[in-house]
Amino acid sequence: MSHLRIGIAIALAGLAVALGGACRGVNYVKPKGLNYDEMGLETHHRGLMGSPEVGAPDEERLGHEKTDKLRDPKKSGAGTGAPATSAPTAAPATAAPAPPAPAVTGEAPKVEYTGKSDLGADAIAATLAGADGAVKGCYEKALAGTPGLGGTVAVKLVVNKDGKVASAEVASSTLGNPDAEKCVVAAVKALAFAKSKAAGSASVTKAWSLRLESPK
Repeated sequence: MSHLRIGIAIALAGLAVALGGACRGVNYVKPKGLNYDEMGLETHHRGLMGSPEVGAPDEERLGHEKTDKLRDPKKSGAGTGAPATSAPTAAPATAAPAPPAPAVTGEAPKVEYTGKSDLGADAIAATLAGADGAVKGCYEKALAGTPGLGGTVAVKLVVNKDGKVASAEVASSTLGNPDAEKCVVAAVKALAFAKSKAAGSASVTKAWSLRLESPK
């Protein structure tokens, strides 16, 4: 009977050698009544098949698990988070509006004649329009010291027969800036009108509106 056990043990050992790594990770059950220690085969069998309590990792099984995880994102933990959301697009910046610009508008002059004069109202109006640029310069200079300044300045002037301005003064003003008003009067005095053949003169009142306008 002991010879039969020895033969079975030798056959098992040979089978383990033939199978090699295929038996790794598989726990074996020692046949009842078979004592390997008696034949000195216990240590040899443990080295071939691994410890009967803890098997070697089953590489083939782990390979299948990795493949399953790649096929099913839920097993690998991927795809379980909240769906990615794109960052909100910032609204395009709008350009700041341009600041108001100074504007000057001249009203039609009122002309009165003293004596006879061939200096027509249209000619007088055309000459006075030439002062618009100088009046605007007076206004811009005043704005530098008084932002938001605005109003109307009316100047009364007398044009004699040789076309020169005999006198000029502020007739009325809502500007409230004496320096700007004096500047406007000086611009009017510098004008040269057409000469008149008649001996009479022309008394003219001219008003300018000075204001800030937003660009259109």
